[in-house]
Amino acid sequence: AQCCPAVVNALDTHIENHEVAEFACRALYNLTAEPLNLTAVGKRGCALVVTVLKTHMNRASVITQALLAIHSLSVKLKMDKVHNGNTKKLVAEGAIQVVVASMQKFADEENVQRAAAMAIASLARLPDNGEKLGECGACDLVVKSMKRHIAVESVVSKLALAIEALCKDSNVNAANLIALKSAELLLSAFQRHEKSATVVADAFRAFIILSGIPANKQYVHSENAFKLYIKAMKTHEKSPVVSRWGCNLIFCAAESADERKVAMLGNVKACDTVVNVMTKHGTKQTDAAEWACKALVALSSLPSNKAYFLTTEACTAVVASLQELHKDAIVAEWVAAALVTLSSSDPTHRMKLGSVGACAAVSVALSHHQHNSTIAYLLCNVVFELAREGVNRPLFISAGIIPTLTLIFTHHISEVALVTSLCRAIANLGYNNLDSSSQLCTAGIPGLIANGMKTHLFSPGYMQESCAAIYSLSTKNPMCQDSFGSFNVIDLMARALMAHKSGEKVVNQITRALRALTLGHSENQIKVAQSDIVVSAIILLKMHMNSDALVENLCWIVGTITYTGPDGVSVVMPRRRNSVTTRVEPEPSSDRVHPNPKDFYNDVSNWDILSAALRTHSQKAPQTRWICAALSAFGDRSTVAHLDTCDLLIACYQQHAREDNVLQRVVHAMGALAKCNKENNTKLTRLKACEVVEQLLADYTEGNVIIFGILPAISGLAKDSPDNQIRFHESPSLCRNVAKVLYNELESKLISQYGCSAVTSLVTACQKNQLKLSNVCTYVADIINAHKNDIEVLTEAFRMTSALSHDNITNRNKLGANDACYHVPVTLQNHFSNLIFNPLFDLKHSMLYWAVRAIGDLAANNPNNQSKLGAHGACECLLRILHREVNDGDAELEKHLFAVTFWAIGNMVNLAKGPEMMVDERHQSSKSLAGVGNFIPLPTKKHVKNSAKFMNGNVAEATVQATMRFIDEGSIVLWACRAITNLCKSYKLKVNFQQKGVNELLEVVFSRHANNTELLEWATMAKDTIQSQSSKAPLI
Repeated sequence: AQCCPAVVNALDTHIENHEVAEFACRALYNLTAEPLNLTAVGKRGCALVVTVLKTHMNRASVITQALLAIHSLSVKLKMDKVHNGNTKKLVAEGAIQVVVASMQKFADEENVQRAAAMAIASLARLPDNGEKLGECGACDLVVKSMKRHIAVESVVSKLALAIEALCKDSNVNAANLIALKSAELLLSAFQRHEKSATVVADAFRAFIILSGIPANKQYVHSENAFKLYIKAMKTHEKSPVVSRWGCNLIFCAAESADERKVAMLGNVKACDTVVNVMTKHGTKQTDAAEWACKALVALSSLPSNKAYFLTTEACTAVVASLQELHKDAIVAEWVAAALVTLSSSDPTHRMKLGSVGACAAVSVALSHHQHNSTIAYLLCNVVFELAREGVNRPLFISAGIIPTLTLIFTHHISEVALVTSLCRAIANLGYNNLDSSSQLCTAGIPGLIANGMKTHLFSPGYMQESCAAIYSLSTKNPMCQDSFGSFNVIDLMARALMAHKSGEKVVNQITRALRALTLGHSENQIKVAQSDIVVSAIILLKMHMNSDALVENLCWIVGTITYTGPDGVSVVMPRRRNSVTTRVEPEPSSDRVHPNPKDFYNDVSNWDILSAALRTHSQKAPQTRWICAALSAFGDRSTVAHLDTCDLLIACYQQHAREDNVLQRVVHAMGALAKCNKENNTKLTRLKACEVVEQLLADYTEGNVIIFGILPAISGLAKDSPDNQIRFHESPSLCRNVAKVLYNELESKLISQYGCSAVTSLVTACQKNQLKLSNVCTYVADIINAHKNDIEVLTEAFRMTSALSHDNITNRNKLGANDACYHVPVTLQNHFSNLIFNPLFDLKHSMLYWAVRAIGDLAANNPNNQSKLGAHGACECLLRILHREVNDGDAELEKHLFAVTFWAIGNMVNLAKGPEMMVDERHQSSKSLAGVGNFIPLPTKKHVKNSAKFMNGNVAEATVQATMRFIDEGSIVLWACRAITNLCKSYKLKVNFQQKGVNELLEVVFSRHANNTELLEWATMAKDTIQSQSSKAPLI
């Protein structure tokens, strides 16, 4: 504070005195080495120093010190405002001209040449000054000085810096220096002084600038030049300055050169040299660490070079640099880039990096730079790469990376590139690791990913990577499936599917994510079923017909999830409710169309798309498998005839005869097509499908997945096909094998479900098969008990019970003797809370309906079964149905349910038929309830104790009210009249019915159905029974 003004004043006062001028300039040179003194000196000192040069132009010693002072006062960095201001003052006073003049005048003076080079280097760092210096002849003087003083180390080093500065921002100077062969000259000087760290470092800086000029590359990027650089770096490996500028030069050479030159660098051991720099200086010198990492990244663009870095030494050095210098933003950025380069090779190197502490170091650096988007982006890419290896995932988790990821996601949710990279990292961290995925879920990642989807729905990159993360976290993790489902990601993905419909990669990741979210998760399946995803899948299948991965994933969705539309209820699982149906409604979207499910599955164009996909991919096992699954889904829900598909299925059977998991789906699809349409059935039969299925079953060994296709195929081919029923009956082993498989593996859900369905199709309206499969009756109760909580299996088991016992007293007796009369009503009661309030949308899948059918068929003309059923709650179940009031659902299906309930009630209080109880033939052919109760017993005076149960359950009021509710439905009224006829054999029930208005009901029946002869017969029988004057009969 005191010296600077004093020196300036002394210089100003005695500027004519050469000794004062010399030592004052020297003092200023030394004082301004401290940046704090620059302002004090610069105000008056700049002008004085230039005046010294002008005044003492003949004195070399004075000129030398003045030039050094100019160097010290001038720009060091362009952003240095103080030096910047001083430089402008110096230029304004004519410093450029006098510096050049001094250099020219004292061409033989080493000290002057050195100081002049320093002054030129400093002055030229401001724009425009370089060209001004060039115009004054600085380029020519620098080259001449280099030639004249090439043996002087101190001069050469400063001349190198002058060349760097003159070329940096001036194409004109660069051209002049090329013409003056400065590159060749500098290489010669470099080689001469290769043992001087100062010359080497300063020459490296000049070479970096010169290498940016194409004409110089033949010199500075030659193999000999590269060898000189590497040799010098090895010689001065302890010098951080040489290492820093050497790596800078390697980086520039590798980044701008062609592949041949990059390979040349590798051949001269540039890669090993970079690793050596990282090892020696990477933990202490930020500049050295930065440029070594840059060189590593640039050199690694060539695989042969990259191999040099895939060593324990290189991995350890890079990780150590991040550990020690992670707080420096530039170092963190380039170390991250280097780690991405190293980790994107093969598993061995990723594990090697993990073993030397990379995971923990990255976690710490990511936490420190979580608000720096660029660094966070790069480090997330490192996490993505390293977490590809399972051994590294726990290392990241134990290092506490999850909270950091959560904070980054929260703070940078609007930055699509960063959150996309973040999703990639999350995907790999949670992949195939239940603990990691659960912790990520608990930390709130599903909600953040969902928010990102809302923000970046139309970004293909984000949607692709976020869905990859959903797939990774949700696979085999119910917690994540629940969490993602709760954040409505399914509807977001439904919208994204069509928004990105032309992007194969995006669509593929979305479909993979949907598979993971829905596999084994009924609630998410319901959401997909109610969305337009299944519909979109068919559209996308047509668009991406040639994409193997997409065809597989899209067909998996179509084949696994039943489309119901927003107003439908998925049949995947029963849903508990109190009094009304609870639906999971997706967000409304005006641009999305939900076709009617029935129309969708019966749309021939959709069938054509699936058939085309099968034709295209029939040679590929995975695609064939899931296309056939999709065909099965369509076949189960439509009535379309698609004969070409039948031909394709037979061809696929022949193509994949030895691939059981594919055959399973192929034959399953055969069954579905055969079941949905008689023409399909006929075509498949003609193509020997029955023989195919019979042979597959004969060859079946326990545990082979093909059985899951064989049984549905039998069910489909035999359903409503008397010819195939007889064909299977005549088979020496098919029925026996079906029964054997069902018995041996009845604990398997799918075998029980499909096996029961197969038996049902074989025995329905086929007494020969009823007898042949009669032994199944002995373990029906075991099937029901084994799967007492599975609605799908129970539904099929009840259908089978009904089919086996219908109009077959032998099977009824067997079923009764083997506890079917216990398990059917008890199981139905256990599920009443799930069933009784739910609307019917699909009769085929209604457990409630088929349980009632089973009760009715078991009870028909069988007092023992009636008694057993009554003792275990069948009467109470039927009564509860009569009180059922469900307004939504399919009205026609509700009518079927009430009709079959009245029929079952009538059977529960009726005696076994004897010779005197045979009904008239016209009753035998009754079609009022298709397929149910073809035998209608005549009234009898004998009562059973079920009458008392119905009496206690107020059956009279319930029957009258339910009949009035459906008074215009002939089939329901007919079976109600039959039930009234049988119930009123009890004197007390007769009285009760009269009290509840049965006579008025019958009057309405006679009035409304005057033209229905069959119904009127039962109404007349009911009226006669009620009006009969029989003596009071006891209730049993």
